[in-house]
Amino acid sequence: PLTGGLGIFAGFVVALLILGLPMAPYWSLILGMIVLLLTGLADDLIEVSASARLLIQIGVGCLMVYGGGLSVNMLGEVFGPAYGPVGLGFFAGPFTVACVVFMVNAINMSDGLDGLAGGSGLFIFALLALAGWMSGASMDLVVIPMMLALATLGFLVHNLRMPGRERARAFLGDAGSMMMGFAIAWLAVAIYKDPDSEIQAISMAWILIVPGMDTLALF
Repeated sequence: PLTGGLGIFAGFVVALLILGLPMAPYWSLILGMIVLLLTGLADDLIEVSASARLLIQIGVGCLMVYGGGLSVNMLGEVFGPAYGPVGLGFFAGPFTVACVVFMVNAINMSDGLDGLAGGSGLFIFALLALAGWMSGASMDLVVIPMMLALATLGFLVHNLRMPGRERARAFLGDAGSMMMGFAIAWLAVAIYKDPDSEIQAISMAWILIVPGMDTLALF
């Protein structure tokens, strides 16, 4: 459990450095991933209380929204073109923070079988890259989710059972699953908020619906 999240994050950072992508615009993504990675490692080692983890998740969500300037202001035409786009106004910040916390825990709760959370994360990252490309978002927002998808694929090589190997060798643990959930939430909002992107926020919900519905069913 202590190796999966570290492996994915290390692969992601090395890829960032190799490609020479600027890190300054994505400081809230990288810092949030580090905070949740360390929190998860501490939880896997000595167990952190649920209330403390929740407070840290809310703090990371606030960092993304109020520090990084990423929030969902418009949901889009949720009820169809006749009613126009639905705006959130004052509730944009709290709504986005709640969505971040929900996604962090959705991926964390789905980590119950070998390859389940990692496989879901792999496909979601790939879909986010595709959505960024099709919507005309910045190329960085296409490359970053693809790098995370490939880093997750590298993890899955050790997380799945294979011929000659009856047990998985690495697991996401709380560190990997919480970090992955935050990265998914951050990228979904960042692609929607990109000035060149034409995608609506409600469209992103369809990409995130599988872990979301799984969590609601679990509740």
